[in-house]
Amino acid sequence: MNNIKKTALASALLMGMVLSAGANAASNATVVWTGTVPVTNASDEIVITGLAGDLTALNGTITPSTDGIFESDSIVLESHVNDSGDPAAPTIGALVAANWTLVDATVTFDGVANPAQTVEVDINGAAIAVGDVVPSVETIATKVSQTATLPEAEVGGSTVQASVTVMADVA
Repeated sequence: MNNIKKTALASALLMGMVLSAGANAASNATVVWTGTVPVTNASDEIVITGLAGDLTALNGTITPSTDGIFESDSIVLESHVNDSGDPAAPTIGALVAANWTLVDATVTFDGVANPAQTVEVDINGAAIAVGDVVPSVETIATKVSQTATLPEAEVGGSTVQASVTVMADVA
């Protein structure tokens, strides 16, 4: 009889420890880094680069809140003369004034645009819309934002990605 009591007591203690383990579980978080390989296509007249003629400085960061709202950091783009005149093998020359056109701006959460999102693009501190032109400047600073509060159930834990496409032609 004594062994049965000991077994029952041990079973009760073990069960209590198992049940309390779930109650005291450590919290967790998921952190994500993501990136898109940027692309720039030269024309026979212009090469678009990042700051100081850097062809690799075309990535920025986004730190979204739990409701999907964010403002990216700024990415600086420059227009340079294509000294080679060959778009397939461009040579970065001097800065040149260009007319910059916003062609596209997208934000996705796990690869899908949320229908309730509001995407805004700032170039040189001014909000612009797709199709707008920023005339006759050598350098632009571009930011993208998502300003609508989205349900955490829809965007929480997702990977957010933003991209902006611009075209530049000689001013």
